[in-house]
Amino acid sequence: MDKTGTITEGRPMLTDFILADGFERQEVLAAVASVENYSDHPIARAVTNAAKAEGLKLSEATSFESLTGYGVRATIGDKEILVCGDKLLIKEGIAFENLLEAERNIAIG
Repeated sequence: MDKTGTITEGRPMLTDFILADGFERQEVLAAVASVENYSDHPIARAVTNAAKAEGLKLSEATSFESLTGYGVRATIGDKEILVCGDKLLIKEGIAFENLLEAERNIAIG
């Protein structure tokens, strides 16, 4: 238990996985975990462990790049996958406004 009274295990765990409309949970989790499998970040381990616990198959990446302060980028099959926050999406010119309402709804509860 930490000083705020929260029970912790000392390692991150994936607790929520929210998708934009039109995406399938298992497909996206497997893709994200396949990318994160190449990262040594503690949150990456949590995502990878969650996918493995669900029995999802991880794919091999043909390229992987850690973008310090932004996230990671990898190519799996014919898809380039970014696991990142809004800073990299803005930098890459990728629209994500439709995700902002989902994020607000999560914050509201």
